[in-house]
Amino acid sequence: MKLFPRFFFLITILFFLFIANIHAALPGTPEWSSGFDGQRALRYVHILASDSLAGRYSGFAGWDKVEEYISKHFKKCRLTPPFGKDQYLHKFTYAAGEYRAPCSLIFKYPGGCADTARMWQDFNVFKYSGYGRVKGRLVWVGYGVSAPQKGWDDYAEVDVTGAVVLAMRGTPELPNVRWGVEGLNGFKSSSALAKGAAGYLCFDVDPPKWATIGSDFFKAELPAAWISLTKADSLLQSTGKTKEQWKEDIKKRLKPISQALDIEAELQVGGEYFPQRPVSNIAGLLEGSDKILKREVIVIGAHADHHGIDAAGNIYPGADDNASGTAAMMELAEVFSKMKPRPKRSILFIGFAAEEEGLEGSAEFAKKLPLIGYDVAAMLNMDMVGQGSGEIGITGIGQTPLLGEAMFADWPDSALAKLEFWNLWPGSDHWSFAEEGIPAYVVGARGEHPNYHTPNDTAGNIKPEVLKAAGDMMFHCALALANWREPIKPLVGKGNFLARANPGVIITAIQVNQLNNKKNIDRCIQTTTNFVKGVEYPQMLQICRLSPTEGYTQGWLVDQVTYFQGLEVIRETSKIKNIPFLSDSCLKDFKGEPFKGVSAAIPFNKSLADTLVLMMLARNGVGFIMYDFLDENPVIRDLNSWKEIAPDCRRAGIRPFIALCEYSEPYTLLSLSEMAKSYNGQILFKFSFSQNVDMTDYPQLFDAGCFVITDDTSVVNHFANTKYFSQLGIESDPTLIDALGLTGMDNWTIRALLFDNLQSTLQRWWADSSYRAAAKPTD
Repeated sequence: MKLFPRFFFLITILFFLFIANIHAALPGTPEWSSGFDGQRALRYVHILASDSLAGRYSGFAGWDKVEEYISKHFKKCRLTPPFGKDQYLHKFTYAAGEYRAPCSLIFKYPGGCADTARMWQDFNVFKYSGYGRVKGRLVWVGYGVSAPQKGWDDYAEVDVTGAVVLAMRGTPELPNVRWGVEGLNGFKSSSALAKGAAGYLCFDVDPPKWATIGSDFFKAELPAAWISLTKADSLLQSTGKTKEQWKEDIKKRLKPISQALDIEAELQVGGEYFPQRPVSNIAGLLEGSDKILKREVIVIGAHADHHGIDAAGNIYPGADDNASGTAAMMELAEVFSKMKPRPKRSILFIGFAAEEEGLEGSAEFAKKLPLIGYDVAAMLNMDMVGQGSGEIGITGIGQTPLLGEAMFADWPDSALAKLEFWNLWPGSDHWSFAEEGIPAYVVGARGEHPNYHTPNDTAGNIKPEVLKAAGDMMFHCALALANWREPIKPLVGKGNFLARANPGVIITAIQVNQLNNKKNIDRCIQTTTNFVKGVEYPQMLQICRLSPTEGYTQGWLVDQVTYFQGLEVIRETSKIKNIPFLSDSCLKDFKGEPFKGVSAAIPFNKSLADTLVLMMLARNGVGFIMYDFLDENPVIRDLNSWKEIAPDCRRAGIRPFIALCEYSEPYTLLSLSEMAKSYNGQILFKFSFSQNVDMTDYPQLFDAGCFVITDDTSVVNHFANTKYFSQLGIESDPTLIDALGLTGMDNWTIRALLFDNLQSTLQRWWADSSYRAAAKPTD
């Protein structure tokens, strides 16, 4: 009896400890902590940003110490070497340039006055600049863009043969023009060389930070430098305008302003080019605890490299960019390695090389994925998490909202309020994974990063509280993904085409709405909900049209934000209405049968000619690009544009959705038929004809195996057109339509009755075994 009080007391203590442990795991409690130590991470930063590592230039002085230091840390954390026994290094080669003295830039003015620019304060050599010494007159070429096909050429009325050209960063603001590669310094420098220039100078801000032209644009014979805005404005004094005044002038005139300046420029770049410089990414694997899910890998990465030493001997420590992210990744490796039990999925911790040279290390890894027996399910990147306000942002949630929901579903409002969700941007290693169709995110610190790409980016400026804020966030995001209950890969795989075989025509219902608000989407989906009742096969397809409300003038990122916000509204409303939203652009249900539910379409625009954009849209529910051929003039033009992006659309699983009307000429139909054949018939055509249209040429589309969709906004005309329906083997009764029109019922009621008629017709039509066999789903 004396033992009972002790036993009861022990059980009580254990019970409260158990409750306390549960409480500690709940978001929103003071104990909700990852165990991430900001001060310990700061110590890693001090080592990585020390002068002994010489600025961590990939493959050059100091990089061997980076590889050794991170590898030893992974070994201490007992991470598995992922590339063979004791092998934490993923070795590869890349094209690299080393720049060393003599490097100089001198401007000579009339009367013999010379101005010698100072490296770092006044100029910096572009990475992938050419080498040698050039001298020539200085020619101001505005934006330095040569793109006649887009109506702009800064070189059209100026001779730059043997000259050193001076350009400003960016592209001109032109109405209805979407710029892409033309804004890259590599494109501009290559254009300058093609026009006969001997050297290339570009400017934007003070001081002139390290920047890269890109290995693909390397021209050994063209020295190139990045100069400060202050220096550029002093060179432009003779024109009577500053850089900002010139920008405004170009914007108003919409004409190039190129002109030769009465200045001579002498640019010298010393160093050596190495087409195959050996280097390594550094990685360690924490194997998951679940026998099945451990084959899916969550990557936590950061680029470990920086810019090294410039030709004047200045060391670029890169404490914020990106010793901070690397240190946070190393600290997370230690935190996760001590967890019991381990996460269900495996986690790969990796420090990438050669990010500053154009994402070379991450691209090498993402393209080859040298992890035998594992699938990379998602990538979480950390870049510049050492300075700023302490508030943390993350990109990529809009591109993969299902995983975003998994990452943040259990976060308390107080924690979410401190976050900022950015749009996906291409400036760091996550982009290499996104380009390969892998969900990718990057975590960064909000606020100012004043020492970016300068010798002042030292460890003394790093804030341990910012490191911890970023580390805590990354921990909870990675842990949520690593422990998510179901496989990730099937949810984010690349889109598939419609399961469709020739011949045969499917007619189903469609409602196209401008995406203005939730009310419109609600109405659209409710319509589908009513129509699919009682129709087993073929299944209905509802399409919601996503149209960017802010237009196209602000760039494709604005479009993306609008698209993904719209998709979230559609997904939410679909869930409420209990009707599937066809994410993944895989327009088959889980049984492999043809489509039923809601998809989304976006208007055709050449700005979508980007593989990554199309793939992200497809994975999140965009199934179609829409063409509204409402007059004869744009048709062929848009078809030619389509041919340029069709391969990428096929790869992403996005199909054309073409709206035809009585203006579509026979030669257009021939082109469309050929397009349909190239897509194996996996194209949707919406017919909006007048009652008197001649259907003689349209069977070519049916013979090509195209899906045909009727629009409920013009269904009366379709049913009235007995010739049209008879060619499809469907009977209709115009007398019924006339009678319904005389009843005084509203159009919505009439349409519902008409579709009841259509549904029964479809069921009879589909009972034909030949059509059913022809449309049997295929992989």
